[in-house]
Amino acid sequence: MINLRKIFSIIFIGIFTYFLIDFIQQNSGLLENFKKLNFFLLIILLLLTLLNQFIKGYVNIYLFNSLNISMKLKESFEISYKNTLGNLIGPIKAGAGYKLHYMNKNYNVSPTQFVSLNTAYSVISIIVSIFILLITLLLANNTSPASIELLILVLFALSISTFLGVNLLLFFSKKVSINIISNFANGFKSVYLNKLNFIYILLIALFHQIYSIFIIFFIFEIFSFNIDLLSSAIYSTVGSLGNFANITPGNIGFYELVMISSNFLHGVSTEQVLISSVLTRAISYCSVVFIYIYYLSKKLIQRTQ
Repeated sequence: MINLRKIFSIIFIGIFTYFLIDFIQQNSGLLENFKKLNFFLLIILLLLTLLNQFIKGYVNIYLFNSLNISMKLKESFEISYKNTLGNLIGPIKAGAGYKLHYMNKNYNVSPTQFVSLNTAYSVISIIVSIFILLITLLLANNTSPASIELLILVLFALSISTFLGVNLLLFFSKKVSINIISNFANGFKSVYLNKLNFIYILLIALFHQIYSIFIIFFIFEIFSFNIDLLSSAIYSTVGSLGNFANITPGNIGFYELVMISSNFLHGVSTEQVLISSVLTRAISYCSVVFIYIYYLSKKLIQRTQ
C-alpha cells in the first residue's frame, strides 16, 4: 500500500532543498557566516544541546510516573535519545514508534494509553508556549491588538477545552466498557489527577521552553545577528508550536517555512532563519552521533572485560 504521507514528506523535502540551494546560489555571502564561527562557542552549543536531552529525559520520568511507572534517569535518557534519533533520520514520528514499542514491551503501556499520555503533554506544552508567546508579544509591544486578542482567545479556549476534556473523560471512563476509550481516558486523565506530579510536568514544560529560548538566543549571538532576547523568545515559541505538526523527518523544510512566514512576529529575516536552522540541525545531528559513540564505546568496553 502506498504511504501518501511518506511520499508527501519526500516531495516537500525535495522542494525545500531545491529552493534552499537556489537561495544560497543567489546569496553566496551566506556561507561566509559559517567561516567565522568560533569553535569554542560551537562546543558550548553542543553541550547545551546534550543537556537538552537530559531535560527530555526528565519529561519522560514524570510523564510516565502518571501511570505509576518509575523510571531512572539513565533509562529515560536512552529512550529520549533514541526517540530523537528516530525523529531526525526516520520517517514521520519514527522516534515515537520506538518509544511506544519500548514502553509496551517493558511496562505494558498500551498504544492508546501511550497516545493519550503524549497528547496530554502536547496540550500542556502548547498552552505553555502560547502563554510565553503572549507575554513576550505584550512586552515587545510590536503586535497589533487584534493579534494579542486572538492569542488570548486561543489560550483561554485551550485551557477551558482541556478542563472540560479531562472531566468528560473522567465521566465517560466510568460509563463505558470499551477498552480503547477506557485506556485513552485513563492515560489522559492520569496526567492531571496526580496534582504534585502534574505541577512537576508543568514546571518542566515551562523550563524546557525557556531553555529552548536561551539556546536560540545563543545561536543568534554566535552569528552576531543582533536579535534581542524578546525576539528570540517569540521566535522559539513560534517554532515550538510549528513543530507539533511534524510533517517531515526532523520537520526539515516545514519548520523553516513556518519561521519565514511568521517574520512579522519575531523580525528574524529569511537569511537569518536559514543560517541559524542549518547550524541548529548540524549540532542536533552531532549530539546524536556523540551519544551514539558513547553507547557504542561503552558496549565495546563491556565486551572486552
